[in-house]
Amino acid sequence: MKIVKLNQVKKGEYLMRGGLSRIQQARIVNGFEPVARISDVWVKGDYIRETRKYSVTKVDDMNKENCLPGSALVWVGFTF
Repeated sequence: MKIVKLNQVKKGEYLMRGGLSRIQQARIVNGFEPVARISDVWVKGDYIRETRKYSVTKVDDMNKENCLPGSALVWVGFTF
């Protein structure tokens, strides 16, 4: 599992959102990587020029969409 900025993630790649404190807590827990639940997993979409943000959509609910800046920290490379 790696922590990267959203603009480094490829389109269509799975990611998990989370604040920096949540990410740091997950890395500390006995050296184990957290296993993602389907409700926590998002897919990166297109870049929206008007808002200057990236579209992310939940895996289990395509109607739940959010726009995040490219500097947002996300998790990639997790067990799903």
